[in-house]
Amino acid sequence: MTAIQVPLIAPNVKPRVPALPRVLVVDDDALLRAVLRDALYEAGYDVAEASDGYEALQVIDDEDVDLVLLDGRLPHLSGREVVQRLRSKNRTRTLPIIMVTAADSVPDRVAGLAAGADDYVTKPFAIEEIVARVRTTLRAHGAWRRTITAHERHRAALSRALADAATHRTLADACVVLCDAIAGQDGVLGAALVRVTGGGRAASLANAGNLVGYTPGVGLLDRAGVGPWVEPRPLRVFAPLEPLGDGRPAGVLVVELDGRLVEASAGLTMAIDGAAALSGLLLPRLRQERDAEAEGVELRALLDAHAFRPHFQPIVDLRSGVVVGAEALTRFDDGSSPEARFGEASAIGLGVELELATLASAVTAAQGLLPDIAWLSLNVSPELMLSSERDAVRDILDLRDRDVVLELSECQLVTDYDAVRGALRYAGDGIRWSIDDAGSGFASLRHILRLEPAFIKLDRSWVEDVDTDPAKRAMIAGLCHFATQTGAEIIAEGIETEGERRVLGALGVGLGQGYLLGRPAPATVGSV
Repeated sequence: MTAIQVPLIAPNVKPRVPALPRVLVVDDDALLRAVLRDALYEAGYDVAEASDGYEALQVIDDEDVDLVLLDGRLPHLSGREVVQRLRSKNRTRTLPIIMVTAADSVPDRVAGLAAGADDYVTKPFAIEEIVARVRTTLRAHGAWRRTITAHERHRAALSRALADAATHRTLADACVVLCDAIAGQDGVLGAALVRVTGGGRAASLANAGNLVGYTPGVGLLDRAGVGPWVEPRPLRVFAPLEPLGDGRPAGVLVVELDGRLVEASAGLTMAIDGAAALSGLLLPRLRQERDAEAEGVELRALLDAHAFRPHFQPIVDLRSGVVVGAEALTRFDDGSSPEARFGEASAIGLGVELELATLASAVTAAQGLLPDIAWLSLNVSPELMLSSERDAVRDILDLRDRDVVLELSECQLVTDYDAVRGALRYAGDGIRWSIDDAGSGFASLRHILRLEPAFIKLDRSWVEDVDTDPAKRAMIAGLCHFATQTGAEIIAEGIETEGERRVLGALGVGLGQGYLLGRPAPATVGSV
């Protein structure tokens, strides 16, 4: 019959129970160790033993230990030295340690605590007190570890959400992803992100959980300028995002907590961490959106007040000196740059509306006030010509009292030349078009070849100092030859000196405009 082997168990030694907290009892008194071991076993703890400091350090290196009950006066290596060595290692830097010693002097207790012990018990002691201190210390350490673990989970989830949000094109989509991640944490009932609008107001940008439909309260932004705060009923934490540059916060993260599971202080830390992370990702987007909104408010007021005026600059036949046309230019009442204004409007979706308004203003102002010139040149963008407002463009142009040349601006890339050419033809019978600022921006020979314009406007950068720059003269001469072959005519803009005018005429440039020939001015009887 096969013998059954039974593992030998040493007397008074109990097997390791992994599920129980493990306490290491370190004392050179074997009897005291046995008393403490049995008491801790009865209290529901697993126990390991060591008779001196070196053995204790070895046990801690080899096994998982949750708390050390350490005699202060050990042979070879004192209890205080054991504490110092444990605190010098990352793995045991926060390991709970209770020192037990016969030394009852204040200096001894202070030295032990200064070395890094969490608690101090003097001999003689009651076993119940030792067990109670072990239980209290482990409970406090366990709560701390649970808090740290929860924060780690929260930060890991937030990091994943940040990476996900960074791939979303719109600010709103990114914020929804982030609020969902925060609302999904233990003890969090909901999360909302409030942003600062271009008008300095608070508006909900995203929300999740119980905060769906959350409306920012009055004075939220004023309070946010002071820092994070907690409101008890319901338990909500408010954490401002970083300022946008004018002192106001970019927004406020609102986190609603389950007070039964999460303390206000833990929720405050969570919200502050979330706001800091959100600031890094969202600040550029929030700044851009806020600035766009502010520009939109300003541009809307400008449009409503009609705070702009058309000016007209003459286009002159360089051979005869006769004014043959005029270009309509917009000047804003506040003195702002027209290029900047039209660029801002296009960026925030008001480009077409602003162009229509200025186009109508120019056509109306030219009626009956400009002299009997051959044609009026009007700037239009590909965006306007391809928009749903092309009927409005046609209606405006039907009011003209002379021929019109549409100057296609160079500020936007053209990808569908057939569509642009069709839109220009749809604008009205007999309307011609011009390529503006050839040689700069997106205006290139490709524009000229594909759109077949009646006029090619030479950018002022090629005109400046042409009388002293042979390279520019060679380029312009080639373009004049090209224009002759295609039936187009060159207009040189930005002519400011007599030398430039003379050389351009000699190169074959037929038309020109610039300060030498006439500055932009409002339309009056006999102007231009």
